[in-house]
Amino acid sequence: MQIQQRQVGEVAVLELSPAHTGDYSRELFRPQLESVLAEGNRLILLDISRMPWINSTQLGLLIFAHRLVEEKKGRLALVGANERIKDLMRVVGVLDAWHVYETEEAALDYLRQGGHA
Repeated sequence: MQIQQRQVGEVAVLELSPAHTGDYSRELFRPQLESVLAEGNRLILLDISRMPWINSTQLGLLIFAHRLVEEKKGRLALVGANERIKDLMRVVGVLDAWHVYETEEAALDYLRQGGHA
């Protein structure tokens, strides 16, 4: 997994894409997310629109992210999950706990409105 970070106003956007060689998801994602939170960001958008599939390690990292952001009193949204990824999340039983959006604009609206969209 590769990670690109950008800021959209008060929302930190982490764009995840497949790794070209190897999968260093755990080594990259956790420190990046912890750094984003340490910088004071509490509104996090994970964009997985470039991910055709996620493996169990990557799903575990998404679950970790959800839990960590909630612990830090932040809000997290997911954008760009295709049907394969949603089905996996549904089977594992975590899809209903997430705020999953089709567009970045809808996810940003949810995050900016204090989680009431």
